[in-house]
Amino acid sequence: MQRTLSPKTSRPGKAKVAPILPPALALTPIRGADLAEESPEVALDHFTRLAVQLTGATAGFMTLIEEESDSYRSVFRSVYGLDGNLRGRRVNDVSLDFFLRAFLTVDPKVIPDSEEPFLQALGARAFLGIPLLSADRQRVGSLCVLSSGPRGWSEQDAWVLEEIGHLILTEMRRRQAFAAARTALRSREVILATVAHDLRSPLSSVILGLELLADAPLSESQREQLQVTREVAESINAIVGDLMHMSELDSGKMALSPQYVDADTLVTDAVSVLRFAAERAGIALGARAEPGLPLVRVDYEKILRAFSNLVGNALKFTPRGGRITVAAEEMEGGVRFSVTDTGAGIPEANLGRIFEAFWRGEKREHPGLGLGLSIVKSIVTAHGGEIGVESKVGKGSTFWFRLPVEEPAAG
Repeated sequence: MQRTLSPKTSRPGKAKVAPILPPALALTPIRGADLAEESPEVALDHFTRLAVQLTGATAGFMTLIEEESDSYRSVFRSVYGLDGNLRGRRVNDVSLDFFLRAFLTVDPKVIPDSEEPFLQALGARAFLGIPLLSADRQRVGSLCVLSSGPRGWSEQDAWVLEEIGHLILTEMRRRQAFAAARTALRSREVILATVAHDLRSPLSSVILGLELLADAPLSESQREQLQVTREVAESINAIVGDLMHMSELDSGKMALSPQYVDADTLVTDAVSVLRFAAERAGIALGARAEPGLPLVRVDYEKILRAFSNLVGNALKFTPRGGRITVAAEEMEGGVRFSVTDTGAGIPEANLGRIFEAFWRGEKREHPGLGLGLSIVKSIVTAHGGEIGVESKVGKGSTFWFRLPVEEPAAG
């Protein structure tokens, strides 16, 4: 048997809240979230409709307290079974007083039958409402249901509103966190693009000057120092390239120019581009491709960049005298490309984070920002592929990615 709540019924075990109007859990960042999913208003309507249906009420609404200049206002943010024009309207002074009186504590406000002007304006006689409380138990709004006639509200009705209220606040906080994260991402995008652009021009001039110096008459020690300086400049240039690429990825503007390419050609070209760097490091670099591999439809330059990052990463962690193999083999529905090294290997605990942007592990003796593998993953994903890694400490690593195969259109 359900217990009916009276207007003075107090919910046990609930602390009182000071009767002040607090700073709002503003809906502004929620509206500003501009999510690809349903709008915030539609999401709130789901909760209001659920509250009405589960309690068997006639109608319902949700209000939020928002800042306005030096004061606060209570605004209808969701309505169900009421005039849709109420949404977004400020509650009038009489109604605001009603809400202040209704939610001075955390207890439900119960009105079984009343001719309260506010209720009459909404075509109702009975009212059940709960305050929406922020994490620090400040009132930020209300969730209410109405009945067109007298109605005895049960404890279960109040419990339903309280549970839905928790869901509402969770949804609001999720959207606010999403909006904050996206703002931070946009800020990083601007910073990356600006830094990369400002560094690229002077760095190009430095590299050109170093190339001109290579033809000048230099002593052996000067030539060695020039070579070191060129390697440092090339390393910085690679970092700038990574920053520009990350800026492109963050903005969602990575455009692909796909063409059909032989899989074995990709492997051969990747090895050719990096053979000199491998020889200089004293590491054998080889290619292996199954005969008769199908064509893959890829952006040639970007896939070559992916190979370059993978082989470059392998060169960092493979000791002199080691070996790196770039391979391709056919598998169901696609071609599997891999870069295998005989380097130090990766601890199992780190495998789950290896493709995260800016993550470099515990040891940071190698230059770079930790973007190379993240960029590879983005390129592969943009091609509809998948990527992974297999590794054992002291035995080396195999980074692989699979690209789907598409048959060229006839004609």
